[in-house]
Amino acid sequence: MELFKVNVTPEQQAALQERLAEAFAPLTRAFAELNHAYMLGRSAERPGIIDTTAMATHHMGVAVEQLRTLNEVVVAQMRAENLAAADTLPH
Repeated sequence: MELFKVNVTPEQQAALQERLAEAFAPLTRAFAELNHAYMLGRSAERPGIIDTTAMATHHMGVAVEQLRTLNEVVVAQMRAENLAAADTLPH
């Protein structure tokens, strides 16, 4: 005895697949848009997206260079202040 056996015709299966495709079409389009944006780089319609590993690495490298330069400036200022303080100390 088979209570839950269901016979599905090829037409019914095709109709189900079509309904599933319609239901997932917006999600599929959204993923395709994301893939397009992240694969092709910057563009006029998406000016602020860092979208490739190379671009992100470049931005990170620039940030590290700026931080290094800032630290060098701060170190130079501290050395100058220390030298100035050492010159003004009573002997």
